Amino acid sequence: MGCGSSETSSSSPPPSPSASSSPSSPSKPRWEEDNFRLEAITEASYDSKNEGRFSIRLQAKSPFHVNQDYPIAVRIDAPPEVKVSKKNLSREDAKEFSEQVARFDVTFEAPSGKHELEALVDFAVCTPESCMPDRRKLLVALEVR
Repeated sequence: MGCGSSETSSSSPPPSPSASSSPSSPSKPRWEEDNFRLEAITEASYDSKNEGRFSIRLQAKSPFHVNQDYPIAVRIDAPPEVKVSKKNLSREDAKEFSEQVARFDVTFEAPSGKHELEALVDFAVCTPESCMPDRRKLLVALEVR
């Protein structure tokens, strides 16, 4: 199944992510694969008196591209003391969305300390001949002073 521009989101539902990338896979700050890089981008530290921001960034590697029709989604799971601007993000929330990159910025407020959040990311990277839906968990480590 390719993912050319002639496909529409009204066609059959997207295939579910592969079993090798099930939600039980480990969380880590970056996934580096042959077809993509997925990472949580954070600052070295944040000020508890100000709103902070981190990004979830998907970069397709040539010859792959970010599927423009797949219902990309990011779900943020944060501890109760960390207040995020939005826990469920979709394509419309992306600050950057192209065939090369999908980037989501998340603002938060948190007290001083080290906090770990998790981002569950559903996405697909494709070539004209095939499409590879995936689901990965990212660890988002925040140090707030």
